[in-house]
Amino acid sequence: LHADLAACDAYRNAAEAAAKIRCSTTLILGERDVMTPLKGGKALAANIPGAQTVVAAGAGHMLMIERPESVLAALKAALAAT
Repeated sequence: LHADLAACDAYRNAAEAAAKIRCSTTLILGERDVMTPLKGGKALAANIPGAQTVVAAGAGHMLMIERPESVLAALKAALAAT
Protein backbone atom coordinates (compact mmCIF):
# COMPACT_ATOMS: atom_id res chain seq x y z
CA LEU A 1 0.00 0.00 0.00
CA HIS A 2 2.81 2.40 0.86
CA ALA A 3 4.42 1.89 -2.55
CA ASP A 4 1.08 2.56 -4.30
CA LEU A 5 0.50 5.77 -2.35
CA ALA A 6 4.07 6.92 -2.95
CA ALA A 7 3.71 6.29 -6.70
CA CYS A 8 0.47 8.28 -6.78
CA ASP A 9 2.09 11.12 -4.88
CA ALA A 10 5.10 11.19 -7.22
CA TYR A 11 3.04 11.21 -10.45
CA ARG A 12 3.33 14.64 -12.06
CA ASN A 13 2.20 14.27 -15.70
CA ALA A 14 -1.55 13.81 -15.26
CA ALA A 15 -2.62 16.98 -17.09
CA GLU A 16 -0.25 16.33 -19.98
CA ALA A 17 -1.35 12.70 -20.28
CA ALA A 18 -5.03 13.63 -19.98
CA ALA A 19 -4.74 16.13 -22.82
CA LYS A 20 -3.80 13.25 -25.15
CA ILE A 21 -7.05 11.34 -24.54
CA ARG A 22 -9.19 11.27 -27.69
CA CYS A 23 -12.11 9.05 -26.72
CA SER A 24 -15.37 9.67 -24.91
CA THR A 25 -14.52 10.12 -21.23
CA THR A 26 -16.62 10.35 -18.09
CA LEU A 27 -14.99 10.91 -14.71
CA ILE A 28 -17.04 9.72 -11.75
CA LEU A 29 -15.86 11.70 -8.74
CA GLY A 30 -16.57 11.39 -5.05
CA GLU A 31 -17.77 14.60 -3.43
CA ARG A 32 -15.76 13.85 -0.27
CA ASP A 33 -12.82 12.02 -1.81
CA VAL A 34 -9.68 12.80 0.19
CA MET A 35 -7.25 10.78 -1.95
CA THR A 36 -8.38 12.37 -5.23
CA PRO A 37 -10.17 15.56 -4.16
CA LEU A 38 -13.11 16.79 -6.22
CA LYS A 39 -11.17 19.91 -7.21
CA GLY A 40 -8.35 17.75 -8.61
CA GLY A 41 -10.74 15.50 -10.50
CA LYS A 42 -12.43 18.47 -12.10
CA ALA A 43 -9.05 19.98 -13.00
CA LEU A 44 -8.06 16.71 -14.65
CA ALA A 45 -11.35 16.59 -16.56
CA ALA A 46 -10.71 20.11 -17.84
CA ASN A 47 -7.63 18.75 -19.65
CA ILE A 48 -9.54 15.97 -21.42
CA PRO A 49 -11.27 17.20 -24.58
CA GLY A 50 -15.05 16.79 -24.20
CA ALA A 51 -14.85 15.02 -20.84
CA GLN A 52 -17.95 14.76 -18.68
CA THR A 53 -17.93 14.65 -14.90
CA VAL A 54 -20.40 13.05 -12.53
CA VAL A 55 -20.17 13.78 -8.80
CA ALA A 56 -21.36 11.12 -6.36
CA ALA A 57 -22.86 13.10 -3.48
CA GLY A 58 -21.35 12.33 -0.10
CA ALA A 59 -19.00 9.67 -1.48
CA GLY A 60 -15.32 9.34 -0.76
CA HIS A 61 -12.71 7.45 -2.79
CA MET A 62 -14.44 4.04 -2.79
CA LEU A 63 -17.33 5.00 -5.04
CA MET A 64 -18.40 1.51 -6.08
CA ILE A 65 -18.80 0.50 -2.44
CA GLU A 66 -20.18 3.79 -1.11
CA ARG A 67 -22.54 4.72 -3.95
CA PRO A 68 -23.00 1.70 -6.25
CA GLU A 69 -26.31 2.96 -7.63
CA SER A 70 -24.79 6.33 -8.56
CA VAL A 71 -21.82 4.68 -10.24
CA LEU A 72 -24.06 2.31 -12.20
CA ALA A 73 -26.30 5.17 -13.33
CA ALA A 74 -23.27 7.20 -14.44
CA LEU A 75 -21.82 4.25 -16.35
CA LYS A 76 -25.13 3.53 -18.07
CA ALA A 77 -25.49 7.18 -19.07
CA ALA A 78 -21.93 7.32 -20.39
CA LEU A 79 -22.37 4.15 -22.42
CA ALA A 80 -25.73 5.26 -23.78
CA ALA A 81 -24.16 8.52 -24.98
CA THR A 82 -21.55 6.74 -27.11
